[in-house]
Amino acid sequence: MYPEQSKCELDILKMMSLVSDGAKVMTGQKTGVAARLKQLNSKLLNVHCICHRLALACAGASDETTYIAQVEGILLQLWMFFANSAKRTAVLVTAQESWQKMKLSHKAKSAVEKKVRKACITRWLSTSNAVGGVYEDFVPIIQAINLIDDKDALASYLFSKMKSFKLVGAIYILKAVFPELAALSKAFQRSTVNFGHIFPAISHTTDKLTKIAQEETPITQLQVDV
Repeated sequence: MYPEQSKCELDILKMMSLVSDGAKVMTGQKTGVAARLKQLNSKLLNVHCICHRLALACAGASDETTYIAQVEGILLQLWMFFANSAKRTAVLVTAQESWQKMKLSHKAKSAVEKKVRKACITRWLSTSNAVGGVYEDFVPIIQAINLIDDKDALASYLFSKMKSFKLVGAIYILKAVFPELAALSKAFQRSTVNFGHIFPAISHTTDKLTKIAQEETPITQLQVDV
């Protein structure tokens, strides 16, 4: 009996499955956690978390689309640019107030400060939040970057990237795509999951994404906004 098992009073013989992120330390054939547990309970099922597999699939797809990977990198740098400086964040809040033509409350200021969320490739739902933040507050964000000292190399870099029509187009496309993937992921994360609903949920998401691609709705919306 492992010390951790004894401490938590877990009966391995009563365990039915182990769900993990698929890392080698968890699923290794000889020394992985699943392998060691199966030595004690041969009926134990080893399952690679479906939400994590979905995230890996999305990350793998973006690797094939080089520019999307670049956009993720820019979003991450944008988050670091504001998150690491209270002064820069204050400039962003001022730009947001100017854009909305109103004084923001303390609560609203806190919300603005959280708008430029961290984009993490391995946790693509956070990338979805980052895309949504840039989509909603593009003007204040780019104004804030422009107001910051032009001697700041990162500010100059981000300003040049944010002005790119290609990047704006990518943001519009991702803004349309990510909510569909997020809905699918959240369906997998419910406390109770009906396995009979999984394949229809995947098919529904695939159909929605196919429709977005065929109708080019993000591009149409971008043309209207421009």
